[in-house]
Amino acid sequence: METFLRDRLFLPAGMTSAVPKFDDAGTFIGSSYVYATARDFARFGELYRNDGVAADGIRVLPAGWSAHAATFTADDPDGPFSYGAHWWLWPDFPGSLACHGYEYQRTVVLPDREMVVVHLGVTTDEGADELHEHLRTMFLSANNGA
Repeated sequence: METFLRDRLFLPAGMTSAVPKFDDAGTFIGSSYVYATARDFARFGELYRNDGVAADGIRVLPAGWSAHAATFTADDPDGPFSYGAHWWLWPDFPGSLACHGYEYQRTVVLPDREMVVVHLGVTTDEGADELHEHLRTMFLSANNGA
């Protein structure tokens, strides 16, 4: 699995620092266990923002996969987000895709605003709402040309 991820996803997307980890049974948990630099998480977001085409023009994902990933499947009963195909969706921003990581790390893809934003670091549960509002305000400002 590690070779597959490296050769078919990470390297074609330009993600040279990405390292997948596996649970005790050797299972890759797709929603977790990938370690990378902010730059490489941004490359992952750009891959989805550009409908699966990497910066060098190589198609890594099937055409239309990004739109499929942004298709609503369920609401999050515990928060302001929805869920798509293995991605979080931000309802205020149709077409958005987001990876929500440990301690509120984020990679947020906003295709219609031509934006990918990566937030790495430690945010506590107490600071989560403030982080979400800060990112939301930033996205709205970008939409208004501010």
